[in-house]
Amino acid sequence: LGKNFGTVDFSWEGRPNVTLTVRDDKGAVALEKVVSIDTLTYADSTAENEVDCVWEDDLHWTRRCRFCIIVFSLFLLVLFLIYYLVASFIAVAMNAFSGITSKRRRPIKIL
Repeated sequence: LGKNFGTVDFSWEGRPNVTLTVRDDKGAVALEKVVSIDTLTYADSTAENEVDCVWEDDLHWTRRCRFCIIVFSLFLLVLFLIYYLVASFIAVAMNAFSGITSKRRRPIKIL
């Protein structure tokens, strides 16, 4: 298929129409379809999968802020993992060095 791209051009002069164009990688027209705006219609409003658009202000706060919630949750998870790794490293280091520092040297008795 190659590298193609498409354009959508609206013409409001005279009889309004929409030109749908597919172009190749050099910009030459590969396919073109002109559609009159009068023939365009909305989808059936009784369709099961149709979702009405709503204002963002009308959405629940968890839906409006879900990106921030996910990013903050990931930040807390990373912070907890760093804390766990540092605490584990300190515990292992203290356990490894506790045998060296806890042995008491007995003073040598001279007769």
